[in-house]
Amino acid sequence: MTLSQVVLDNERKRHGAVPEQLLQQLVRNPGEAVIGAVRQSISAVQDQIQKAEERVVRPDVALEEALEKALSRTLRGLKIPSQKEMQRFDRRLNDLADRVDRLAGALGVDAGAPARRPGARRTRTKAKSG
Repeated sequence: MTLSQVVLDNERKRHGAVPEQLLQQLVRNPGEAVIGAVRQSISAVQDQIQKAEERVVRPDVALEEALEKALSRTLRGLKIPSQKEMQRFDRRLNDLADRVDRLAGALGVDAGAPARRPGARRTRTKAKSG
């Protein structure tokens, strides 16, 4: 009887921490059994590393949403418009500019020229002497 067979018998009797299948493989092919166990250990470690990387790299969606809400509340408190509000303002401004252009065209006025306020005085520039 070899040492590995004695270990196998003792483990069977005590229901030891080493799985019986691994012990049987050690008795039959000691080199391959060790290599297989090492490969399984490496694979398990790689899986754990991958899961840890995913947790670090992939942002937590709930945390991201909470941060966005907090930022949005802060901006509203400071009376700073959000991106959606700015887009809405931009659309409204473009619509108003289009309406002004149409009205100016109907009146025969150049909409691109600076507007003159009613009742505003014209300023004269003095010619330089020289």
